[in-house]
Amino acid sequence: FTTECDILITDGFTGNLVLKTCEGVAKAVGTFLKTEINTFGKKIGYLFMRKVFKKFKQTLSPDEIGGANLFGVDGIVVKAHGSSDAYAFSNAIKQARLAVLGDVVEKMKSIIGDEEDDLG
Repeated sequence: FTTECDILITDGFTGNLVLKTCEGVAKAVGTFLKTEINTFGKKIGYLFMRKVFKKFKQTLSPDEIGGANLFGVDGIVVKAHGSSDAYAFSNAIKQARLAVLGDVVEKMKSIIGDEEDDLG
C-alpha cells in the first residue's frame, strides 16, 4: 500500500478476498490500538497523534470511497458495501456522478473496442 493505484482490475472472487482482508487488517489494527492505549502516558501520546490516527482510519475506510465501479454492463454501476450507511452511500452516488461526468462508459467502449479489433 505504498504506491498509488488509480485502477485495480480483478475478478469478483479475488477482489472480494483482497477487500475483506484489508477490512480485517484495518479492524484488527483499530482493536489493537484501543486495547494498547490504556495508560495515562499512552493516552497523552494519543492526544498528540489523534489527527494521524483519524487520517489513517479515513484512508482505510470503504465509506470514504463509497463503492467500486462495476464494468461489463452498458451503464454506470457502483457496487457499495452491504453495510454502507448514509454517508458511504452518498459517496457511492458521488462515484457514480463522477463516472457519468467523465463519460466512463463511452471511454471504456472505445478502449475495449480497439482491443477487440486487434484480436480479430
